[in-house]
Amino acid sequence: MPISPATLNGYDFNSNAEEKIYKAANESGYFNNTERFLFHSLNMVKTGDGRVKGEIDFVYLDNDCILFFEVKGGEVKFNSLTNEWWVLGGTQKGNPFTQAYKCLFQTRDYLLPDLFKGKSIPGRLVYGIGVLFPD
Repeated sequence: MPISPATLNGYDFNSNAEEKIYKAANESGYFNNTERFLFHSLNMVKTGDGRVKGEIDFVYLDNDCILFFEVKGGEVKFNSLTNEWWVLGGTQKGNPFTQAYKCLFQTRDYLLPDLFKGKSIPGRLVYGIGVLFPD
């Protein structure tokens, strides 16, 4: 099955919200083929030096697109007067979309060109981001 991790034997989620998303995806049957993939908790590294550039909760991949998803289990708030996002139940400043954008740009602009030199792979995919709220 093209979902990672393939089983939960010994696998520990850092977040109940991420576990809910994983279980729903796994039980849906949507990934019971080799045309769509879902990866949980990927570290984005700069190729060649192995340095971690970011972490993303889920990455969806098929023949046409690659989507980067951040999962938020707590309340997220936006103050339109100050243009500020608040995460972790509205207790800490932080934009829930920033991490997903960083991973998208790291993949599109650095990882794929490094891996597929001269193949124009980044231009063949549609890219997107999202924030998932399982609660």
